[in-house]
Amino acid sequence: MGGANSTLKRSLEDEFNRLVKAGREYLVLGELLAVRLPPCPWTLEPAHLASLFVADRNHDGRFSLDELLDFMSLGNDRTQKYHAHEFRAQIEAECTLRLFEALSREGGPAQFTTWVLALLKENGPIKEDSHRPPTVFISRDAVADLFYLLRMEEKHGISLEDFLELLQEAAEEQGLMEVGNRDFQNWVPIQSVEEFIGQFNDGAQHFMAATFPDHYLKAEASQAAQKSREAVSWSMQKGSTGMSS
Repeated sequence: MGGANSTLKRSLEDEFNRLVKAGREYLVLGELLAVRLPPCPWTLEPAHLASLFVADRNHDGRFSLDELLDFMSLGNDRTQKYHAHEFRAQIEAECTLRLFEALSREGGPAQFTTWVLALLKENGPIKEDSHRPPTVFISRDAVADLFYLLRMEEKHGISLEDFLELLQEAAEEQGLMEVGNRDFQNWVPIQSVEEFIGQFNDGAQHFMAATFPDHYLKAEASQAAQKSREAVSWSMQKGSTGMSS
């Protein structure tokens, strides 16, 4: 596995340098989703919301190369635990458990919502409607990335067009958008997305409360977090040793 891991690491570094914009030291969501790594059973999937939550350590909606390499080191550690055919599913399950544990903490839902909004704001242009109380809009492309990450069509059978329309209709009912304003037909108020994420949080917490006893959830998430810290520490120590030799 050592050779495969080295190849993936080099490929990630090459893709980061290919996609990062001049003057920046991080990728935004749309750029990260455009990363293409060699086909391999051990390749981590960027199009998974919980995995991105774990990878973005400081939750600023930006992904530095160090953060992505640290997340890859988590995957490298798990190659010793999981078989190739189950690797991706197990990693995603572990990240999902850590996300739900974060949501269960005091202030967790608000932190998660703030992070998702940061992901979307960093991901593309924003627009303001000056004809009403200040309302910030995000683009259709940013909404499409959220739709893709949440796997809305796969899990709920809703199309992107319907999803966009639902968010806009909710905004119109709240007076955040003018009905039929063509200047904003490809934009959605950030408040509408914030409310949607709040509903997503509620549903996620209810699901986990019904599926896992509280003490089990916390114990599993704690173990996952400890393993992640150990993997990152091992990776840093190994890198330090390599540099000094």
